[in-house]
Amino acid sequence: MKKLISILVCAALIVSSCGIFALAKEKEDTPVIFVPGFLQPYMYIEGEDGAEDEYLWLPKKEKIFKRIVDDMPNFLMSIFGLLFGEVENFGETLGGGAYAVSEKMRCNPDGTTVYPVVHYKNDPAESNAANLKKIVSKEAERKNILFEDFMDYIDANGYADLENVFVFEYDSRYDAIQLANELRTFIKDVKKYTGSDKVNLFTISYGGLITATYFYYYMNEKDVDKAVLNVPPLQGTDFPDRLFRQNVDLPLETLIDFVESVLGVGTELAAIFEANDGDFLNTTLNGASGGLLDVVRYWSSLYTITSTDLYEGMKKDFLDPEESKDIIKNNDIIHYDIMPSMAETFEKCENKGIDVSIIACTGSNICLGGSLNGDILVPTYSASGATVTEMGKRFADGYAGAKTSCSNSKHNHVSPSMEVDASSAFLPENTWFIEDSYHAMFELEDYAISLCAKLLFTDELEDVHSDPAYPQFEYSDNPHQGVHAKFNNSLTGYVSSKDTSLVVRNVYERTAIKIVSVAANGIDVDFDVLNSGAIMPGESIEIPFSGDIPEVSATRGDITINYVKLGVASGLCSKVFEITINNGPAPKYNGGTAEAEFDTMLEKAIPETLYSFLVKTTTRRAVECIFDSVALLFI
Repeated sequence: MKKLISILVCAALIVSSCGIFALAKEKEDTPVIFVPGFLQPYMYIEGEDGAEDEYLWLPKKEKIFKRIVDDMPNFLMSIFGLLFGEVENFGETLGGGAYAVSEKMRCNPDGTTVYPVVHYKNDPAESNAANLKKIVSKEAERKNILFEDFMDYIDANGYADLENVFVFEYDSRYDAIQLANELRTFIKDVKKYTGSDKVNLFTISYGGLITATYFYYYMNEKDVDKAVLNVPPLQGTDFPDRLFRQNVDLPLETLIDFVESVLGVGTELAAIFEANDGDFLNTTLNGASGGLLDVVRYWSSLYTITSTDLYEGMKKDFLDPEESKDIIKNNDIIHYDIMPSMAETFEKCENKGIDVSIIACTGSNICLGGSLNGDILVPTYSASGATVTEMGKRFADGYAGAKTSCSNSKHNHVSPSMEVDASSAFLPENTWFIEDSYHAMFELEDYAISLCAKLLFTDELEDVHSDPAYPQFEYSDNPHQGVHAKFNNSLTGYVSSKDTSLVVRNVYERTAIKIVSVAANGIDVDFDVLNSGAIMPGESIEIPFSGDIPEVSATRGDITINYVKLGVASGLCSKVFEITINNGPAPKYNGGTAEAEFDTMLEKAIPETLYSFLVKTTTRRAVECIFDSVALLFI
């Protein structure tokens, strides 16, 4: 009997110790390396004989102010010239100032640096997040660290010990092949430092292209377990071409919304600027870009992130075939070998047990102009490989997807806005899209930062079908969006006869709201908002509706939520959510695209000339909200 008791006690101890061990293993023990984006790492010139380092990027405000003081006569003259419409001269003055501030970031025609510019060294003992946070608290020059909010999130939620999280530093002026080789060295150094067999990678923007290039060359070394690529320019962007050619055509409404998103607290600037155009800013930036071109002309990285269809023209017009042969050599490989084989590279990674996920954003113009659908810097097609319509367009009703990468008839990879077809993406089962989210803004959005952490530190999201809380397509919940909405029994952005209410969440951080009305296009339903009370920050309510959802699928509609902020001196606010009806057979797809937007209720009710006039005023949104709210009472 004693022997039996002893055995049971031993068994209990073993079981309990396993529980303790399991608790100890909750944190990710595979080292994580953060690979930042273009111009995120600090760059400086080391001071000699005890002198202070000269920080070049990010430029110190004292250096900018000194330049303004030194050039005060020209600066004042250019401002005076604005009174007489001489906007270009003002731009050129700014360009000269930008050149003076950033001149030491110049490269030679062969791509090498003119000045001895360096970045923080990639020593795992120093570049782990725990040590970096100590450095920031002591060193006045370095006031923040890369991904600091994400690191705080990781730490607060117990995902990983910060001693096991590392930041890869690099010189943003160099091409992806050179930087992929540097990343390879750092990965091996981190493995040796931690004693781990593998590392995980989390990348932002250019860091994603660097990482994809690393996989192209070194995936066979199997040093990486999983990689999360956030908004990577895998097929480039037109940003460098427009900058170099002084062909800036700013989408003012997008830029205003972007500023609101950065502020992230519900600040509304659109009503102030809505009636203005971007001619002043366009002329100013085009004038200033000449000075910037003198600094960045031989940055190999800018040719790396240029779209392949623009690369030959950039190479021909801005690089000498002999003097810049080293820049050309690597970038030719990137554009004609690495970028075209991106899908194949990721497929090989999967076959070798490397788990790669991509997060792309969609729904905004590219900031320097054009009709590409993207995240203000990177086109959605570039980040994902998906088929994407131009801004203002959508696939016509009935479109079910190209299905060139995923041919599973049960999988719907077409976005609710019917603007993105992920069935042709590099990784159709492992690419997540966030509508109305801007480039690298994930740290300001609860959903995005949670998605990144889930993909990086857990195995909960095997693919886009794993968890309805993390669907392939989701709306941004940045606080400036005001509200988030989805139907109660469908994935975000879709509606069917299973749904009985609209779930509306207040994403403001400090402001309560009250729903005034909800208007629908494409579905004939009435929403009962009369009994809906105040929605406190972070809380949700369900708004029931009556009526019929059409028995059709692959058909687009939209929902407009009109609301007021409580306790805040603000007018009526509105938010439009694009939806797809999935409730029966799809109509025959006749090819092509259609206009992305439905006419609003007001636009249908008044003459086109009157509505066109209203659009040019700052009152259009408020008038539409009032009209919707009143009209819905009598329909």
